[in-house]
Amino acid sequence: MTRRRLTRVFWFGAAAILVAAALIALTAVLRGSFSDTDGRILGSLAALLFAGGAALAGLALAERGPARALGWLLAASAPVGLAFLLRAVWETGVDGEEGPWQLAWSAALALVAGIVAATGLLFATRPALARLAGAAGALSGIAAALSIV
Repeated sequence: MTRRRLTRVFWFGAAAILVAAALIALTAVLRGSFSDTDGRILGSLAALLFAGGAALAGLALAERGPARALGWLLAASAPVGLAFLLRAVWETGVDGEEGPWQLAWSAALALVAGIVAATGLLFATRPALARLAGAAGALSGIAAALSIV
């Protein structure tokens, strides 16, 4: 799959997610109430958009980046993070048990660190910027690890 096609698929998916979220929010406003199910659906759509962005960044880095292994790791961990987030949203809700949410937030932090590293490395055009992007990615990984611990 070419990068142009992959990017197009991502943007169509992101647009569909945002349209679905807007329709759910509009329905809730017109109905006059916002139910737990509405919140769970919106949370699921946000998690899907987040994990999809992480997977796309990972695939782009794996395709043409200096850190291909990091790209594949990020692309492979995005569905796992999505599963943890969806489990927390649907099994416990927003005010539910701490256990699933701790695991979900840990997965989200790890994905954010991967997104920071991948984005920096993808946008680096000079070797000095690539070293700076690598340092930013390493620091975000350390910060995520310390937050998780």
